[in-house]
Amino acid sequence: MRLLRGRIGVTTALLVTLVVSGCTVRSVEQPVMPGEAPRQAGGEAQADTVARLVRMGKGSLAAGDTVAAARLLERALTLAPDNVEAAVAYGDALLALDRAADAAEVYRHALSLDVSSIPAGRGYARAMLALNRPEVAAEHLRRLIDSVGEDPRLLNLLGVSLDLGARHEEAIAVYRRGLARAPEDVGLKNNLALALAFTGRFEEAIAVLEPVASSMRSDRRTRQNMALIYGLAGDLDAARRISRIDLDDAAVANNLAYFEMLRGMRDKRQAVANLAPRAKSPPDEPAPPPGDRPVPVDIVATGNAELAMGKLALGDWFLRLGLFPDGTAAEKHWRELRRRHGEALRGLVRLSSSDGGPQPLLIGTLASRDAAERLCRLLRKSGETCSPLRM
Repeated sequence: MRLLRGRIGVTTALLVTLVVSGCTVRSVEQPVMPGEAPRQAGGEAQADTVARLVRMGKGSLAAGDTVAAARLLERALTLAPDNVEAAVAYGDALLALDRAADAAEVYRHALSLDVSSIPAGRGYARAMLALNRPEVAAEHLRRLIDSVGEDPRLLNLLGVSLDLGARHEEAIAVYRRGLARAPEDVGLKNNLALALAFTGRFEEAIAVLEPVASSMRSDRRTRQNMALIYGLAGDLDAARRISRIDLDDAAVANNLAYFEMLRGMRDKRQAVANLAPRAKSPPDEPAPPPGDRPVPVDIVATGNAELAMGKLALGDWFLRLGLFPDGTAAEKHWRELRRRHGEALRGLVRLSSSDGGPQPLLIGTLASRDAAERLCRLLRKSGETCSPLRM
């Protein structure tokens, strides 16, 4: 219903400061990729490879290619299980792929290596929120803050965890602690203003957010939060004026009607409080906070990210999927195949080449000829040309 846009907007705005706000909970297997056990390189060469994989994985994640990022970073962590940076980045990629349970395990692994790692700690809390466990996130964040100090990013995430648990007054106090250390943090100001609004303290909320909403730092999220707060406070003219910056007339009218409906309810405080986001029904058993070793077993498996750099080893099995005019055409067809057969091709990587001219599309690696034949049979059914090839 279009009338619900305002309500949905509140939830999105509150969680947007979590970086990955819209995680979908899925029942998924542990991260596993096909192929043989990794071949270990010499110490210095392996360290260079891991650093390159992490750099490439982070770049892919920043560019929005989460599948490629996960492959690269899983391989990096396979080669260097004690690399905290690789573990955190791999967790970020899994979380971006909506694999929150897997991400939580990888972040736990990172914390077992460095219990004071702020990126790993934030990642674990974000995974718990994605799994609808704000109480676990809050407990974990409190311990981490006690250990490393009042980092504004941790305080912001703790405030969101409390808000999701309907503990708005506690969240307000935490956001204020964060702003005492980062007075210009826009995410903290947005979340503080919303928490104040959820408790009916509209004038305070306007005083916090209006300077940001009317400044050069203003963005769509801040403006729509400001419109919401003005609307709930009864200043519909101000709400309309700000809403029109980003929304069409129909959306503005719907939001204003929704604000008026809420204000018309007998228990106004409860009506506004009902706008606040809540955690969904959690699973039967809460996930435990991260602790000390032992390190989780099998959080990563074999990967094939060297292929992205044009490297391969003799004896590996590949699939040859036809000849294409150039590398761009081969890559385009590979992307289309991954879109159509995502699960069957999960973990496989295209063998890249810097050569010009016609190029075969080679993907791999696969563990055996039987595995290659099975996948070829599947692809042939959809009209692909496919033949197993051993290097």
